[in-house]
Amino acid sequence: MRTRLFGVVALGLALLLLLTGGTAAQTPVPGSTVAQAPVPGSTIVVAMAYEPDTLYYYGGSSMPLAQQHVTQAFLDGPIDNRTFDYQPVILDKLPSLDDGDAITQTVTVHAGEWYVDEWGNVVMATQDITATQIVATFSLKTGILWSDGQPLTTADSVFGFQVDCHPDTPTYKYTCERTASYQAVSDQVAVWTSLPGYFDPEYFIHFWTPLPEHLLGSMTPKEILESDYGRHPLGWGAFVVDEWIAGQYISLSRNPNYWQAGLPHVDHLVFRFIPDPDQALQALLRGEVHLVTSDATGQSRAQVLAYLDLEAQGVLDAHFTPTTWWEHIDFDIQPTDGRPAFFAGPEVRQAVAYGTNRQKMVDDILYGQSLVSHSFVPPQNPYYPPAGVLTEYPYEPDTARALLESVGWRDDDGDGIREAHGVVYQVPTWDWSAGTYGPTQTVTIPDGTPFEVTFKTTQAELRYQTGAQLQQDLAAVGISVTLEYLPGRHLFDPGPDGPLYGRKFDLAEYAWLFGVEPACELYQAWNISDWANGWSGQNPSGWVNQPYDEACYQALHTLSASQRALYFYEAQRLFSERLPVLPLLYRVSAALGNSNLLNVQLDPTAVSDLWNVEAWELSSHGQATPEGGGGVQSNDGRTTVTLGPGDVAETVTLTLTPWVVVPGGSLAGIGHAFDLTAVYASTGEPASLVPGNTFDLEIHYGDAELTTPVREETLALYYWDGDEWVVEPSSSVDPANNVVTATPDHFSLWAVLGETNRVYLPIISRNY
Repeated sequence: MRTRLFGVVALGLALLLLLTGGTAAQTPVPGSTVAQAPVPGSTIVVAMAYEPDTLYYYGGSSMPLAQQHVTQAFLDGPIDNRTFDYQPVILDKLPSLDDGDAITQTVTVHAGEWYVDEWGNVVMATQDITATQIVATFSLKTGILWSDGQPLTTADSVFGFQVDCHPDTPTYKYTCERTASYQAVSDQVAVWTSLPGYFDPEYFIHFWTPLPEHLLGSMTPKEILESDYGRHPLGWGAFVVDEWIAGQYISLSRNPNYWQAGLPHVDHLVFRFIPDPDQALQALLRGEVHLVTSDATGQSRAQVLAYLDLEAQGVLDAHFTPTTWWEHIDFDIQPTDGRPAFFAGPEVRQAVAYGTNRQKMVDDILYGQSLVSHSFVPPQNPYYPPAGVLTEYPYEPDTARALLESVGWRDDDGDGIREAHGVVYQVPTWDWSAGTYGPTQTVTIPDGTPFEVTFKTTQAELRYQTGAQLQQDLAAVGISVTLEYLPGRHLFDPGPDGPLYGRKFDLAEYAWLFGVEPACELYQAWNISDWANGWSGQNPSGWVNQPYDEACYQALHTLSASQRALYFYEAQRLFSERLPVLPLLYRVSAALGNSNLLNVQLDPTAVSDLWNVEAWELSSHGQATPEGGGGVQSNDGRTTVTLGPGDVAETVTLTLTPWVVVPGGSLAGIGHAFDLTAVYASTGEPASLVPGNTFDLEIHYGDAELTTPVREETLALYYWDGDEWVVEPSSSVDPANNVVTATPDHFSLWAVLGETNRVYLPIISRNY
């Protein structure tokens, strides 16, 4: 898979520290950090599956993906959710108990006042009690403006809170109901205080998305909802909504007041609505769109294989990412319908794990684009244990056979299916009537019982494939599996009659949706699906493990991230060792990109494929032939490369990619840096000029780009020789016409740099 993941220097040149004297290392980094005036020809077109109903952030109880795609362009944060963690965007940092900008305090709740009880319910106190509440302080970055030029302050965030929590606003009120107060104590500082008793490990994300109080403050929440604000919203992000033509497109343009210097890299962003995946693909292949979002691509095996084939041909880039959907197979440890408890013993469950080739599932079914799962927490999550904590089960059928033999499952009659011979399990139980752990039960499988089980799942394409492989793999270790593919609604019918929640199955495959918070409570004993909870428990396996329950409880009732991690590690260790379910893999999604669209980075927990749209940019392609020459021009039209007849010995393909350079020392850039590469069209090998020949380079700049302390008369074209920036001897500058020209004899990484009287501390960049 060809991915172009170019790192972007955070805040760019604006964050360079000015020093005096000395020199600094010179480091080229990709991207762009110098603001440029809008120019023609710099547009990215995105195809998404559906048209949003509104762009008003508080316009509904949930934000459909179509709305999230567009809001990523004109809102920025305020807090991102990536790699199963949270990152501040327009905040200086996230508050933390460890840092002191979040605290817990014990308060008295008087009779008649509201608090949150131990079950998480908001209730009124009938007598004076004491409870703990959380106070988190949020600090907004300075200098952030609304796109209309007005300052964005914490008062706008408090206004967003007031609108969100108003009964006329159709949003989910859970956090509102558990908030004692949310106040702006200054233009840059807001303080959230929980209702006493509300235990929220994610206290640090309760900074409300701002609404422009200067624009909407005179309107009621109902009036805002009924106004046209949802089609003409205001934001502080990289783009501004310009036009929305119903049924056709939404167009946006560069926000001149965007707070991140030099971004976005393009001047226009257009969203088209193409619900048919094949039509979206054709639009991409015709060059009408640059990206097809993952919700607008087909996910069938045939479609994905077609995408991979087109990528192999160099026609497009397929951007894959594992999703937050986790496929797993539950073992029925305590069936309710009298069937043998085949999987009541952990050794048998471990044997199934060793006997199932999960890596082959990833390779064959998910095209090698996903990962084998080992826990109910994905590897990207900060609470995933360090190496060596989890018990992992590579494909080892001989180990599976040995484990089955060790507990009495043998194939004495040689028919290929094992039978029970003295199979006895000790099974911990949960006593619903007492609400505590019951006695350990002895479960005996009658001698001669063949190891013949059913595998129940839905009719999804992926599960037909996983089921078929599971059947084949387990047959090889002596377990016969009958496959049953049910309509989804039937698999999940409520108990006591439903197969899953009624605990009337042997093996069952389905998926959970991951969040940032590890959902260890799914496998606690109190969550077993049973009569006492109306057959609604989310632990249909019937697994009971008291040490696991205790570790999970502590993890979910501890605010310190470091302490929570230790408890989560222990819970996962026990889960992987005792294996109440067999983790399989993570589903994948794919977005399709034009090969000249750079910096697309899909993330499993980001709200949209466009989470970093401000960093997207377009490379340019051109061609030169021996007979007629040729060239390439940057997408913004400011850089032109021209080769004449005879400059190359055979046809070459030219690619011009924008970069950021942070030269250091006495040099400074003005935002014009690019990598110019050439390959032979016939072989794809690096190309060079005919010896003794040169080509023409012309770079136009604007006066606005001279805001850095660069002396214009010293501007010149430099190339990177691998260690330092070297001035191109043929370079010259025409200050009257704002143009730098040169006639170099090689392709390289180039930058227009100039002398300055100041010295910059270098930025060390990281490519992600």
